[in-house]
Amino acid sequence: MKTSLNPWFYVPFTVALIAGGILFATFEKGQDVLFVNSFHSPFLDYLFYYGTTLGNGLLYLLFGIALSWKNFRHSLIAILSFSITGLLVQFLKKMVFSEVARPSVLLAGEPLHFVEGVKILARYSFPSGHSAIAFSLFCLVSLMVKEKKWGVVFLLMALIGGISRIYLAQHFFVDVYFGAILGVVVTSLIWFWFLKTNTLQSLSDKSFSIYLRS
Repeated sequence: MKTSLNPWFYVPFTVALIAGGILFATFEKGQDVLFVNSFHSPFLDYLFYYGTTLGNGLLYLLFGIALSWKNFRHSLIAILSFSITGLLVQFLKKMVFSEVARPSVLLAGEPLHFVEGVKILARYSFPSGHSAIAFSLFCLVSLMVKEKKWGVVFLLMALIGGISRIYLAQHFFVDVYFGAILGVVVTSLIWFWFLKTNTLQSLSDKSFSIYLRS
């Protein structure tokens, strides 16, 4: 397997990070949610209601398990990426930034639009777990595919998952921003570490042999 980064994912992702940094200087916390949320429409309600499931941890886990039928090594990378990303997010949410409230609390009384069927949460806002999972998943897929130009499409899907959290008034931009960075960094490190570590590569080969014999 090639270990090179997919420029069709990482280059526009870097551009998005720079643009995100500019947004920090433009919007105060809370104004970002009010701005994105103000563009609500039936179409966007539908898009982001379902788009937010792109950051669903169960989807990622099932993807990792399904990979075992085609590429056991990729399956291990996916499950590791999901597990470590998820654990880091939960540690930061519950242990480090447990007092950070969500938009529904800090923007109480503001003209927020809530999408029917979405459970509005109040605590553990930073970082966005859905964003971390979505960017981790689609970063990994962009590394696995042979046709690298699909990386742009995968980035757009990750962005939909991230933006949905702001549109649905579940997270602030800063939560999504750092969740995305966390997901991409963790996944990239695991990808390269896994491929360049002979011990772990040997372990995956042995595991695959045991799996085939079972």
